[in-house]
Amino acid sequence: MSVKLPKCDKDAQRLTWSRIRFGSLVGTVGGMFLTLLVGSWNAFQGGAPVAHYGITFDTLAFIYIVGGATAGTIVGILRPIAQSYTGAIMVGIIAVIPCYFGAAIAMFGSPWRWDDASWFAAIICPILVGSALGDKWWMSQDHKPSMRTTKPYTLSADTAQKKFRFWK
Repeated sequence: MSVKLPKCDKDAQRLTWSRIRFGSLVGTVGGMFLTLLVGSWNAFQGGAPVAHYGITFDTLAFIYIVGGATAGTIVGILRPIAQSYTGAIMVGIIAVIPCYFGAAIAMFGSPWRWDDASWFAAIICPILVGSALGDKWWMSQDHKPSMRTTKPYTLSADTAQKKFRFWK
């Protein structure tokens, strides 16, 4: 007995790969921008800001670039989920987790040696920053009705008939 699997839609496959490529490219460019920003700040301060955390600038640059590429890839993969406000928040949180965990590993060492403050920072920071980024992305899109509207969403009888035509 053989099971016949449905064929994959080539357009959907191309769209998924293009989202992943675009997300990883944007994430990498964002990581490079942050590396340039922190590098110039570090140069003006004589290397003290990076040395204060016990990591080298090379490690920090690696974390920013790889973390940005990883976050962008995650956003590209999960982009269909981000079509709702809650989904955009969740995608933002999931996307920044690798960045913060990479930075925490570089600063505090292996997760098995972390204290409570390290775990708190590695968990709370992605939630705060990721939800803010998800909210920012959602607000930059033209979603109607938005969750931020003050006017309640009402469904008229005509609209309900059109939307739920299958339900009689």
